Amino acid sequence: MSTTSAEDRIRDLVADLHPVRRIPPLRVAVAWTVLPWLVVVALEWGLGRARPRALGDPFWSSPFALAILSGLLVVGLGSTAAALASSVPDRARTMRWGLVACAIGAGIALGGALLQLSGALPIADPGWWRGSLGCLGHAFGLGLVSGLVALRFIGTAAMWRPRASSTLAVAGAVALGAGVVHATCRAGETYHQLVAHALAPAIVAALLVIPLGLAMRRLYGARSSD
Repeated sequence: MSTTSAEDRIRDLVADLHPVRRIPPLRVAVAWTVLPWLVVVALEWGLGRARPRALGDPFWSSPFALAILSGLLVVGLGSTAAALASSVPDRARTMRWGLVACAIGAGIALGGALLQLSGALPIADPGWWRGSLGCLGHAFGLGLVSGLVALRFIGTAAMWRPRASSTLAVAGAVALGAGVVHATCRAGETYHQLVAHALAPAIVAALLVIPLGLAMRRLYGARSSD
């Protein structure tokens, strides 16, 4: 009975290996994820669809409106960084800081929306939710390319937590899109701003969490499930 030599075993192990893509530095991945959002916003601005409010608009002097805007942008960056860091080895600390930033941003945005809501007059338009669907879709569209880029980075990384990582990535992308929507939307209904602007990342992420996790495992595989 012949025995397998060490060289033969090493050769067999090497033959079973599959090529992998090199994971870029985290700051590069974040930059490449945010860049498509900037490009999409610039294109929409050029087409006249995403023009910000005039400087004299009361929006820019309202602390509640500005809280929603700044909170959404912080959520977008924090959630994106946490999503990418969650799939890169030895970046647990960065992931935690991203989650902390995301939580702080969400608190600021929701706080601004709820404080604005507490002093609002009764709802004047019972159909306010119809416009909310449009803003939710617009926020998703503005962040779609950035979300896909982030998911691509996550898929080529270790991806220990496919559902959590992909959900964070989509929430971050939608938050960036919702920030633009909030700065350009002319609807002043406070319920609309709460649901369609401040809560947009959470709503879209909740709707997509299960299909995203399944899709990521199917497309890229995962070392463990969450």
